[in-house]
Amino acid sequence: MEILFIANTINDSRGGMCNAILNLGNSLRAAGHDVDYIFRDSLTFFKKDRPFNRMAAFLTFPIVILILILFKRLDRKYDIIDVSSGDGFLYGILAKRLRFKRHAKLVMRSHGLEHLYWENLKEEHRLTGESSSLAQRMFLPLIRIRQVDISIRECDLIICNNMDEKSYIKAMLGNCDDKRISCIPHGVSSRFFAQSAGSRRLLFVGDWNWRKGQLYLVKIYIAILRSHPDAQLSIVVRKNDGEVMRSFPEYVRDKISVFKNLHSDKMARLYASCGIFIFPSIFEGFGCAVLEAMAAGMAVVVTNDFGWSRVIKNWENGVLVEKRDVASFSKAVARLLENEALRNDIGLRASQTAKRFSWTSAADQTIACYSDLIEKK
Repeated sequence: MEILFIANTINDSRGGMCNAILNLGNSLRAAGHDVDYIFRDSLTFFKKDRPFNRMAAFLTFPIVILILILFKRLDRKYDIIDVSSGDGFLYGILAKRLRFKRHAKLVMRSHGLEHLYWENLKEEHRLTGESSSLAQRMFLPLIRIRQVDISIRECDLIICNNMDEKSYIKAMLGNCDDKRISCIPHGVSSRFFAQSAGSRRLLFVGDWNWRKGQLYLVKIYIAILRSHPDAQLSIVVRKNDGEVMRSFPEYVRDKISVFKNLHSDKMARLYASCGIFIFPSIFEGFGCAVLEAMAAGMAVVVTNDFGWSRVIKNWENGVLVEKRDVASFSKAVARLLENEALRNDIGLRASQTAKRFSWTSAADQTIACYSDLIEKK
């Protein structure tokens, strides 16, 4: 099968979306399929990753993709064109409205639905008293969400990462063929299956922003230190590492280690050296870091959202806490710090659970969906 992945992100395996696409693509290639990629920095117009270009990309990337598909006849070269988020909306409109002959089937792949992102952002700003920027208020609801809406309606297949998101999309579309929406969770690389040594060290992995719950992580850690003043915290981010330390009071900073842009091998070693993973995220499409931490045998304490309740059984292979509940997060972590046997047992069962999520399995499910789609021709 000939497959083309298109994503409006830079080609960097340390980024969540890109990492997922590359891992899936590698597994598809291993299964004998031909896979190509178009990322934002594959195109000359978007080479410099500056704020202006990132914003401009959301407006112009769908146009550039449409031109590439039509003028290079990519729709006749590939069996599947798998486009992340709403960037295939123009091609979807033209393909159906003009009914031109095409070979490729159009797949819309969600890495976290923008509608849910916007709802969570508004709620977060309501609770914290912050206000959305003009760009957010104008761009997200009026442009980006509309692009995603059109893509959802015009594509041949929708793939999302969790069942909660699938249910949301089905409600948007009303009565639709269940096979038109597939839920395929991400996998986890085998390199992360190195059993944690049962350390008491805490770990957070993710971008340092509201979406990952940075405000709540600070409060959780301060609360933990009141009863466990020796608790150490490691934080891994892709950027803004200086901002991380500034978010914490000075008196706790000597207990925190911040790492930036770690590649997968170093990440695997860090997971194995820590014992408790804290993830108070506000919004996720999936949350690959949680699965990686589980694979490493860490006891994970995560937000009860994004479909994790279908994977984690509370206090068996992880701990689920309601969103923004600082007190419950800190109490759960404190209990794990105080009980090594419980911490290790949860970590062992977490690692066993993670074995169900491989990139090979994700590739097999993806090909099954693609094959059903092609057979409908």
